[in-house]
Amino acid sequence: FNDYDVEGNEDIASMIASENEKPTGATPAFFIFIAENRPRIEKDMIKRHRSFRSMGRGYERNSLVAKEGAVMWLKLSTEDQKKYVDKSIEDFEGRVVEWKQDEYIRAATGAGGSGGGFGE
Repeated sequence: FNDYDVEGNEDIASMIASENEKPTGATPAFFIFIAENRPRIEKDMIKRHRSFRSMGRGYERNSLVAKEGAVMWLKLSTEDQKKYVDKSIEDFEGRVVEWKQDEYIRAATGAGGSGGGFGE
């Protein structure tokens, strides 16, 4: 996510995996699409539904944004969807590399909780 400069991406990444946990899977491409397009979706929703503006943050608002995003997602060409799939893969690979580097550092410093360094 770090390369996309989309507001809120750090929050999404932190929800998916904490610093010490091994990444278990890629962030779905649709989630990346929603994160990048949320401001546009919300702007369109405000224009079409006056009550959307007064709706507080939370489940109901997120649900409406996700539904509208799903309609937009389904209208994307396969090629455009693939761009988000590629971003998803790149994000996962980056998180795996970062996790492996952190594991290596923890093992080298003995901070991994296993009580030792290399070869134990």
